[in-house]
Amino acid sequence: MLTALEQVAGGSTLPAHCVVLGAGGASRAVVYALGTRNEVDRVTILNRTVERAEALAEDMEKITGKQISVAPMEADAQARVFADTGLVVNTTSLGMHPQVDAYPLLNAKAVHPDLVLYDTVFNPLETRLMREFQAAGAPAYGGLDMLVFQGARSFTIWTGSEPPTDVMKEVVVRRFV
Repeated sequence: MLTALEQVAGGSTLPAHCVVLGAGGASRAVVYALGTRNEVDRVTILNRTVERAEALAEDMEKITGKQISVAPMEADAQARVFADTGLVVNTTSLGMHPQVDAYPLLNAKAVHPDLVLYDTVFNPLETRLMREFQAAGAPAYGGLDMLVFQGARSFTIWTGSEPPTDVMKEVVVRRFV
């Protein structure tokens, strides 16, 4: 996810506070990746099931040494945590095909232009969540690049060769367009 974010957003520095939507398998990887970055001081996990988010936060605090806080996936919580963060990563499956109208944004007014969204959903290429962020003037990126870079990393591990990620991305785009 970090490689994809750096490649598409053009930045190599993350904000001190990052927010992760969801507490499943993808969120575990994202919270770990964010928590191991020096510039990130804390991560907040928003999830429908607070107990699941608390278990993830406890595990990741031990591993990363960073403060991992938890809040319920509610409109008020989104407003509060979005106010002082610069990055939101959606790790939920909300908005993924075929349920493209579902999305985890409960408070569109909480989105501000300095807030960057990375949505791990890659099908469709542009999600409703991404469109909501863009409508508020905030940059939003989809999960296509993460998918491609994960595949490329696996290819390199298995073969020892670097694959052509531009060709890989083109093939995936053709598949979903």
